[in-house]
Amino acid sequence: MQHNLEKEAPTSPSIDANKATLIDVKPQTSQIPAEPKSLAEKKDEWEIAYINTRINDVYNPLNNNVDWLSTRIDLLQQDLDTIRTNDPQPATSIDICNITSIDTRFTAMEDRLKYY
Repeated sequence: MQHNLEKEAPTSPSIDANKATLIDVKPQTSQIPAEPKSLAEKKDEWEIAYINTRINDVYNPLNNNVDWLSTRIDLLQQDLDTIRTNDPQPATSIDICNITSIDTRFTAMEDRLKYY
């Protein structure tokens, strides 16, 4: 039975017989991005991009304000995180006249002042 399989294997066509390797495949020209042929074309593209940016600034000023506000919110959040890491223990009292975290520091400072 093995003898029959050996005879059939070389004569049967392979599934991958028509499949080309990646090196042999040429990319289609439609997939290659068109590059400007000269510096003048590049300059024209830059000018168009600049004009589009200016038009967006004129007709959509709200977007600029929203971007600025979101950036500012991110910076404030970073500041809050920094403050929280520097002082991880919040005040346990809600009474404005008796904030425990400040009072404990104040008593420690008073003790040091007694020795001077």
